[in-house]
Amino acid sequence: MKIIQIISDPSCRPCSGAELRNESIFNKLSQLGDAMQVTPEMLQTPPESGDLQGPLDAQPDLIVVEGVHLMSIAQKMRRHYPSARFIFDFHNVESDLMRQQDIAKFPSALRPVAPIFLHKRWRKARSLDLLALGMAETVWVCSAEDKARVRKLCKAPPRIAIVPNLAPDLRTKAMPQALESSRNGPVLLYVGHLGYAPNKRAIRHLVRKVMPLLLVKSCDARLIVAGRRPNARLTRLLEKKSFVQLFVDPEEIAPVYAQADIVVVPLTEGGGSRIKILEALAIGRPIVATAKAVEGLGLVPDRHFLQAQNAAETAAAVLRIFNDATLAQCLVEEGGAYLEKNFTHEQVRQGISASI
Repeated sequence: MKIIQIISDPSCRPCSGAELRNESIFNKLSQLGDAMQVTPEMLQTPPESGDLQGPLDAQPDLIVVEGVHLMSIAQKMRRHYPSARFIFDFHNVESDLMRQQDIAKFPSALRPVAPIFLHKRWRKARSLDLLALGMAETVWVCSAEDKARVRKLCKAPPRIAIVPNLAPDLRTKAMPQALESSRNGPVLLYVGHLGYAPNKRAIRHLVRKVMPLLLVKSCDARLIVAGRRPNARLTRLLEKKSFVQLFVDPEEIAPVYAQADIVVVPLTEGGGSRIKILEALAIGRPIVATAKAVEGLGLVPDRHFLQAQNAAETAAAVLRIFNDATLAQCLVEEGGAYLEKNFTHEQVRQGISASI
């Protein structure tokens, strides 16, 4: 079987959630047939012309499209290879995610009126999702929650298969698994793509609301932020705070985790499932997170992580973990065991194999 996976950008060092998911899926597709990753630029000559290159070396049997943002190239591939089967990988249900992100930009008091201003934009995004659902033989989603969102979106959806996200294998990096007892204050860590709006809002929340509360209790509290492509505004905010350490485009993420005690993820928007949560479970760091941050993962509060919905709850949960080594270790052990049972390479393989 010849398989083409269409992705936005190739990456020899996957870092973002999308890149890590693309890599894990490609690895499994390669076990099922002759798989090749291509980008829109690789399929157009010249890229700005919008015309596909001549036929690839052989007719593909299956074309896997990273997401609805690649709809234009998917439509060209459909015309070029009408007999190929199509799968859309919904990293997120994009129209639902757009709605969440748009509403988050409004002050709380004005959010009820957001649909008045944005309904046309949301209808266009929904139409794009529906176009993908009409083209696809199968849709892959990350979680049962997103499967329900697709069913709500479309009265007669195609086959929907859950293909879970995987955390990168970081245990091989010989990470220390316990909190650093010699520290005088908690060191928090936030990891993510720093150009992504929900991440930027979460980081600003940590800097402006959570850290001031922690610094009252512990003047040695620190925040580490690590990720790619922060804009100038975010960089200025972080660099002027003495309690923040910024790592831009880290070569390896494991050494960054080694400097932190607790992973904090105060996300209020999102779709799919957060690979940053799986990464923290894999590497062995206790987690404080909102319900949205762990959505779709099945984690249980007070067993796998501590849940906190606002700044005061977040600061209290951080101090609770930092001051209770037994609790921290229990969260790490329970979270790691849950990860190894529920987010395995075999489950990804089964989800893909059963749907193609």
